[in-house]
Amino acid sequence: MTDLPRNVVVKAIGTPVASNAAAKWFRALVLATGLCNAFDDHGVAKADPTMHDLRHTYCYYMANGLVKPDGTRTPSVPLTTLCRLAGHATIAVTAQYYVDADSRDLITAASYVC
Repeated sequence: MTDLPRNVVVKAIGTPVASNAAAKWFRALVLATGLCNAFDDHGVAKADPTMHDLRHTYCYYMANGLVKPDGTRTPSVPLTTLCRLAGHATIAVTAQYYVDADSRDLITAASYVC
């Protein structure tokens, strides 16, 4: 089994981007999009997005799929695959942090006939 690449942010030619350069790029992007210094519906300041938030969002949608505007959902990836992508030691860790069983999932699971 081959090791996965360790660098998430790379240049177009595939060479790694230094973590401090990636952090500066991300901060500039967040500022440009107006996501910094945001407030929720109750006027409470939200935490500024971080690069770790990107990881969490990616893993969440990989584990659960994405609900499209028409109500359909894109497929999720197997937990074994996501566990490896995330670099977790066990599938249990991946499931604990990223799998979200909503009511439709529970109804579907309950409808299976053994």
